[in-house]
Amino acid sequence: SLFCSGAMAKPEDKCREIGSLAEFPQETPKCIIVPFGIGKKQLFVYHDKVGKLWCIDNVCRHRDYPLVEDGMDPEEMPDIEDTGKGVPTVRCPMHDALIRMSDGQVIECGSWKQDAFGIASFGGKVFVNLTGADAPA
Repeated sequence: SLFCSGAMAKPEDKCREIGSLAEFPQETPKCIIVPFGIGKKQLFVYHDKVGKLWCIDNVCRHRDYPLVEDGMDPEEMPDIEDTGKGVPTVRCPMHDALIRMSDGQVIECGSWKQDAFGIASFGGKVFVNLTGADAPA
């Protein structure tokens, strides 16, 4: 796993603090935009009902459509479903692709894969590994 320090992050850092745990209410999807390298990454963050955090790329690769946007009407939020194995899935609001949050794999209406990012909370703060699915430690 990737070590995250509490120090001030620089844009080139691979492990990033993205907010406090209180900023990610359970069962409410959220988009976070973080600087990375010379650009930015849009992250789709979901805090499930049992307290686990999940993170995938917020921009659907099929048509560059956002899964969730800041200020989005709650009625327009994407559907979050449980696979029955403790892994949530999200439906892209544009074409209904079903994306598994554990690894970003599309399991219905397509065969591409979203980037998945390791995410964890420490001391009330949330950290994400911007280079892959290994959880921060």
